[in-house]
Amino acid sequence: MVRERTPVLLHTLFHLYSGVVKLKTIVAEYVYYFEYLRDYFECHELLEEFWKNKPEFTKQDFEVGLILLATGQYHMRRGNITGGHRSLSKAKRILKLYIDSHYEQFIDIARLTSEIDLLINSAVYKQITLPARSEVRSLLSDKDHHISSDIHENIIHKHLKRDRTEVLLARHSALYNKKPIDESPHNGHHGNKG
Repeated sequence: MVRERTPVLLHTLFHLYSGVVKLKTIVAEYVYYFEYLRDYFECHELLEEFWKNKPEFTKQDFEVGLILLATGQYHMRRGNITGGHRSLSKAKRILKLYIDSHYEQFIDIARLTSEIDLLINSAVYKQITLPARSEVRSLLSDKDHHISSDIHENIIHKHLKRDRTEVLLARHSALYNKKPIDESPHNGHHGNKG
């Protein structure tokens, strides 16, 4: 009985370990975009893609807290203080759920929520340093650590300036490949033929 379960257990442990390693790498990339490039939009994109590719995900996940932190900073820097405070408050609420969890191996979450409090209580944008653990920071050793004081307009207003060709093509393709209602498998409601 034990021998039959061992491969399943090893397989499960391998997937858990590889998931943790992948998340640590993603968090390191997030830290790089957040601190050094201050490209909060890219932080959001990076973590959202990772989050949505998890086998199961909810809006209370750790990744969502970090996504909302980046979103809040994006809004604050653009002068949308109300939107920034709203996103930062949601980020804090979610991240507090993970204090003393296994996510602490990546970031000191209690310290991060204290930093978020300072941002929420501010009427202006402030750059912060994330309390990332040394294990995460070690993955950034090959990156350029120069923090520029000059942020390009294309980063500050990225949602307005980015190339949306790929998004528009995907949307067009989805509409083009959509089946007409009368060909739907159930032929119910709107597709009723009689």
